[in-house]
Amino acid sequence: MKIAHIISGIILLLLVSCGTVITGDSNESLKNQWVLQDNNQNQLGLNEEPITISFGLEEANKITGFAGCNYYGGNFSFNENEISFSDIYSTKRACPDLDIETEFFNLLNEVDNYEIKGNNLYLYKGKLLYLHFKK
Repeated sequence: MKIAHIISGIILLLLVSCGTVITGDSNESLKNQWVLQDNNQNQLGLNEEPITISFGLEEANKITGFAGCNYYGGNFSFNENEISFSDIYSTKRACPDLDIETEFFNLLNEVDNYEIKGNNLYLYKGKLLYLHFKK
């Protein structure tokens, strides 16, 4: 049941975000830990642990985080409001909810720009909101 709620939240984020205007603010820092949110500002996760992404906390241009079952890492690059992720890897724990992680990683790989508004990080592909995180 919880898995369906998380997948529904991710899909709902994609569907309701059409037409969002992007205004990247390069003065604000990505360097933080961010928690994945649904459209109602509720954090998404599994087994009481939120899905997260952290930018450059341990090493510049590196991401780390938790994807619902496995911990992951990789590289990111950004310029102005453009962003891209590469070389994403994860631990190999076997969990019944791996479809959530697969969808999360697929969305991360497609993202091409971002916006920070206050304590919120929005990751887009074009003008379509893919993922919303909060500090």
